[in-house]
Amino acid sequence: MPYNNLGNALSDQKKLDEAIAAYNKAIQLNPNYAYAYNNLGIALREQKKLDEAIAAYNKAIQLNPNDATAYNNLGMR
Repeated sequence: MPYNNLGNALSDQKKLDEAIAAYNKAIQLNPNYAYAYNNLGIALREQKKLDEAIAAYNKAIQLNPNDATAYNNLGMR
């Protein structure tokens, strides 16, 4: 998913607002894309928006209950 990959690149550059916008675009285009929710949670956690990050991780888990990374990230809050 190109917007998820763009978000990852922006997140690596610490451009978190832009990364969040890219992840949200990926989610808008595919609301069932669990990895974008997980990555959104990571960016939100970096911005100290913990409630929003938790919601994103939980959505990732709901969509893909076998995603150990989302569970791990949820535990790291």
